[in-house]
Amino acid sequence: MSWHRTVRDAIKARIESAGAVGNVYTFERFDKDRRAMEAFFTLQDGSILAWNIRRVRWTEREATPGHSINIDTVWDIRAYKGLTDASSSELDFDDMLDAVAAAFRAETWLCNGTKLLNRDGQVGLQLMSSEPVTLVNALAHGARLELATQSYIEIPDNTVIGPLTDAKVGIAPNIGPAHIGDYKDIANAG
Repeated sequence: MSWHRTVRDAIKARIESAGAVGNVYTFERFDKDRRAMEAFFTLQDGSILAWNIRRVRWTEREATPGHSINIDTVWDIRAYKGLTDASSSELDFDDMLDAVAAAFRAETWLCNGTKLLNRDGQVGLQLMSSEPVTLVNALAHGARLELATQSYIEIPDNTVIGPLTDAKVGIAPNIGPAHIGDYKDIANAG
């Protein structure tokens, strides 16, 4: 299994450890069929409650054959909950986000070889935005969270690594249907 799959599974497990968080996916769920989309984001009772985890950027550092590569990764995590004004659902949504953030705060090691990364004094789950969104033709609360991790990966002695002239090697582009900072109406396909 690739290292990123292991980290995704660990992030999913940490989110789920916070309690009733709904459907948590280790990747973005999209389908052109509206019914399929509804199935991804709704619970058996018909309410919307779901999470997506997406790797948006990584940087490899300190690669030396026979040692390890340090991979700093930024994860984009989206949370959705059906909006019901009569029940003050925004307060419940914020309580859930706080519980998930506390779960990440409780332990800095995410899984074997991967820890939460301190970036400019920020460590743990960061709330980047929270606002109403339209999801599968329903009004929902939507939050965009960010998590930074650092993974240590061993390199076999016989691996040839190209010349490293910069501390930042292997930056991955942001690609995919959901662009950072703009996720309104992303799931109303079909």
